[in-house]
Amino acid sequence: METAGTLRRSKVPQREAPTVHKFQVYLCDFLCESLVSNVDACEAYLRIDFDNFKLFKTEHEPNNENPEWGFKAGFQYCMNYLEQLGRRELKVQCFNKVNGHLIGGAAVDLQTIACGPTHYQLTLRGGERKEARGTLKFTCVMKMISTNLTI
Repeated sequence: METAGTLRRSKVPQREAPTVHKFQVYLCDFLCESLVSNVDACEAYLRIDFDNFKLFKTEHEPNNENPEWGFKAGFQYCMNYLEQLGRRELKVQCFNKVNGHLIGGAAVDLQTIACGPTHYQLTLRGGERKEARGTLKFTCVMKMISTNLTI
């Protein structure tokens, strides 16, 4: 029986905090083949952007159409919604240190990285018409970390 001064409260379901999904990411073995630069001197370097979460820049490789970088990185990447993996990207851009111009760029979505192969071969595209400017090869491993799995 309710009296004038009391209110009956109904139970409102509490929202749970979104699950944080963690991944271990490894990047390595970056190289370019047949770079097309519009100048005689080319000192290529890479700018690697992992979903605006981690940003890396390699050393430049002097006068080489087929540069290789000894770059390696490993880090943990966290996200709340796995459905967004397909809309997030690893972007790699190749620049010429001599004049600062973009030679070309390529991207791959994180769902492909998490579920697909570990070795990538992408076409670097640049210029007004996005023509092919070379080939980018690298290795990227993205493993999901589970706290609920026991082996």
